[in-house]
Amino acid sequence: MGSTQQKVDFQALSAYAQPTNGIHSLSMGHGGIGAFNFAKVGTSDVWFGEWSQDFNGNGNDRAVYYVGNSTNTTVPVSGTASYAIKGVNKFSGSNQLTGDFTANFGTQKLTGSLANSALSVSIDADIVTSTAAFSGTALANGVVFGNSEGHFFGADAASLAGIATFANRQLDTAFGGAKK
Repeated sequence: MGSTQQKVDFQALSAYAQPTNGIHSLSMGHGGIGAFNFAKVGTSDVWFGEWSQDFNGNGNDRAVYYVGNSTNTTVPVSGTASYAIKGVNKFSGSNQLTGDFTANFGTQKLTGSLANSALSVSIDADIVTSTAAFSGTALANGVVFGNSEGHFFGADAASLAGIATFANRQLDTAFGGAKK
């Protein structure tokens, strides 16, 4: 007790909601817990998602997140890899974002984009090989600047997960993907 960080077992939570397009939606209105939309990245213990007290609200009660098991994570120091990316932003069952990211481990850059019919998000991030993390900028709908951050997971950076955040929290997006 006393810690502000709590662990969530998304594998167990996923049993309570059948996925739509790979995204689990779980509403926990009892007790005011809110609603979760979350997805697993491939077969690894890596998850990304969003939470809101009320997805119909003004967005100020939204949070995007990612979490994963970083045990045995390694990141190459050269070469490139492509990742098939999925994302959530106010997920409604049919508005999953999809796209592709490319990691250039030699130049330590991660770039790419994901989109649906209402939102496009691109990222341009620096990779920190020693921590398996990335951070940089995000751009929503080609005009709104924000930040991106995340991590690689697994041997040889097999998967990644992260978030793009903006001053307008309605645009905040969580994403994840596995190597192609």
